[in-house]
Amino acid sequence: MTGTIPDSWCSLTSLKFMVMGYGCLLTGTLPANLGSMTSLTQLDFASNRLHGPLPASMAALGALTLLNMQGNAFDGTLPDWLPSLTSLNYLNMYGTGLSGTLPCLLAEMTLLTSIDFGLNAGLVGELPDCLAALTRLKELRGQSAGLTGTLPAWPGSITGLTSIALSRTHFTGTVPAFWSSLTNLESMCARPECKCRAAADALAA
Repeated sequence: MTGTIPDSWCSLTSLKFMVMGYGCLLTGTLPANLGSMTSLTQLDFASNRLHGPLPASMAALGALTLLNMQGNAFDGTLPDWLPSLTSLNYLNMYGTGLSGTLPCLLAEMTLLTSIDFGLNAGLVGELPDCLAALTRLKELRGQSAGLTGTLPAWPGSITGLTSIALSRTHFTGTVPAFWSSLTNLESMCARPECKCRAAADALAA
């Protein structure tokens, strides 16, 4: 399937799953009234050619549990309406052209179990300590983003984490000793060239 997303699709108010990623080659912008599809629980437009802003009407998608926009070209910062997605547990914004910093409003999304903001060179600054509120997090991914500073200690307090991917960023210093609390961690990549073994050695030290 190719082409743009028709505005008329937004009248499908009983639709629960809209999965049109990986090979559909959709173009254009998201319909402004996408938020009228209030029954949606999964919205997946990964790896298309969409651009422009995420429509503010999406704040009405309170039933959404999965939002995957990976591999498109959206504008600007993470929208301030994201916490309105009160059921969301999976957020993938990998390679979407994000800029700015990671806002503390993400900390309000306490059901999140997976978040990916990698491959966004315009996303700068540190991993804010406020994100320690995401106590259900299992996957934290930000590889190839423009993040800076030292690796924070706070992920060590989220003992359910199974995967951390922060390679090819601009972090400095060592893996915090507090990360040794992550006894469920299965995968960690947090060095400039993804030297996972070296990172694991540091964690074990």
